[in-house]
Amino acid sequence: MTNNRLLFEGSESLTNLQKKLETAVDDPNITELEFSDITWDNAAAATTDHNKHENSRTLLVEDANRVFTERPFEKIIIRGGHGQHPRTFQLVRKLCFERLQILPESRLPAMVDTSKLVELSMISMSLSPEIVSSLAEILRSSSAVLQKLDLSDTHLGGIEERMDLVSSLRENRSLRSLSFSECNLRGETLSRILSHLFDHPSIVNIDISYNKPELTSSAIIDLSQLIWNTTTLEYANLGFLAFGSGRQVDLSQLFRCLSDENYNPPLKILEIGGNNLRDEQMLEIVTMLTRNENLQHLDLSNNGFTNDGIQLLSEHLVHIKGIRILDLVENPFDLHGVQMLVDHMDSNTTLIAIKIDEGFSAAPVGRDLGWHLDLNWGGAHKLQSSQVVPDSLWPLILERTNKKAELASALLEREPSVEDVIFHFVRKCSLLPLLSS
Repeated sequence: MTNNRLLFEGSESLTNLQKKLETAVDDPNITELEFSDITWDNAAAATTDHNKHENSRTLLVEDANRVFTERPFEKIIIRGGHGQHPRTFQLVRKLCFERLQILPESRLPAMVDTSKLVELSMISMSLSPEIVSSLAEILRSSSAVLQKLDLSDTHLGGIEERMDLVSSLRENRSLRSLSFSECNLRGETLSRILSHLFDHPSIVNIDISYNKPELTSSAIIDLSQLIWNTTTLEYANLGFLAFGSGRQVDLSQLFRCLSDENYNPPLKILEIGGNNLRDEQMLEIVTMLTRNENLQHLDLSNNGFTNDGIQLLSEHLVHIKGIRILDLVENPFDLHGVQMLVDHMDSNTTLIAIKIDEGFSAAPVGRDLGWHLDLNWGGAHKLQSSQVVPDSLWPLILERTNKKAELASALLEREPSVEDVIFHFVRKCSLLPLLSS
């Protein structure tokens, strides 16, 4: 058991499993249950021989029913197993399937209360026509509150046979997060899915990474229209759309959509790593960054940007408006490229994180880049109009600089030196002569 989650494993004895069920009922701190390779059986009792079989333990439905009847749980995770009893799912608010085999005759609406189910993850499942039809019914339900649907690695490539699921996306009004990552979707198929999300009233996150649209795919055009037309979309993951092909993904339409001088879509996070982008696309990217005030996080990792592309990016740092986090890991530029970023950081006060390869971060020029980023986090933008630091600002600078250490461990995997930051801050503000006197 870890904190609030209680684990049931198929290798455990029936007695131990029954004791855990009692704990689940009696302990108010338990809010999540995880069943790993548990076989649920409608039989009133299991035979002795069956109980002794290490990989085929049977948990009596009567005991489980009492658990789910006496109290609801926030989340139930099912790993492996088969023949899941409907009672398992009836009072669940968050349901997560991971590599779960559902019998072909099963239908999800018989198991799920659509007025309670908020999250549904069906990663790596084989979706039978019956399951697809059940999903479509859930999405169409007037009582549906489903906010997160993860269909990653479900191989929806033959979506022509599953158009009922696709069309249900247009009728749904509750979804906020949708993942079709690694579903073997190609351009036309992916385009049909995206077109059914146009004007969706609540969608916030969309993940279509690790699929295979054509080089100049209509799917990119449709995604651009989705970003443009949807007033709620804040996160889009288009990573590795050329995975394994060696080809470059044409994202020009997307860049133009996000570079409009009169309207910035609400998108805040864009992941386009692993698409074989080259220096030739950097001009489109910097145009987007200088015109778009809403985009805050851009992932350009695992592409083909050399020092030439980084030079163009560096020269436009002064004009970048909204971007706060930039991921440049696994691109073929060198320390000279990092130095170009450093040379132009004085003109930028918005960037707080630039991810570069670990070896670059440890080098002196990498540390210098880190100092500039720490300064921006510490409030350097407040000094643009003055060379004098107000006394009231110093506590804020120190507080934010100290908080930066927590942020850095997560974003940059490095610990900034507070002393270095303050010294660099003072030097930049031309206060050293005053302090020395």
